[in-house]
Amino acid sequence: MNSGQSSHAPVILLIDDNEDHILITQKIIERAYPQSSVIVLMTGRAVKQHLATHVDHLPDLIFLDMDLPDATGLDILREIHKYDDWLDVPVWLLSSWCDDAQLETAYELGIRGYFEKPLDRHGMDAIFHLFEYVNLEVTT
Repeated sequence: MNSGQSSHAPVILLIDDNEDHILITQKIIERAYPQSSVIVLMTGRAVKQHLATHVDHLPDLIFLDMDLPDATGLDILREIHKYDDWLDVPVWLLSSWCDDAQLETAYELGIRGYFEKPLDRHGMDAIFHLFEYVNLEVTT
């Protein structure tokens, strides 16, 4: 994982099944950090396969939707917990809904925060600040 200023292009894992939200989030990421690489996974099955085949290739940041066709965000967080090296990767929920009980469980499973979709200007600004939080240089 990235610790300090990166000498490589950051890798961001975007776990979401809504193509419109994926496009919006990718544009925000590209604007904030054009050199980044965004890996999009749209199902729980795809996430499990990615984790199993990329166990040594950690992303710098994960954006996670709470509602995938075959899994919940909580299922994905539990899957991530099966891989010790992945526990330090910052995970941020990016979801259109999340009830209080789910959000509490997600925090217990280690998320760093929650952005509500669709992102408005304040959400976009928050993501720019998030890149600074995880020590990724923001390009404006």
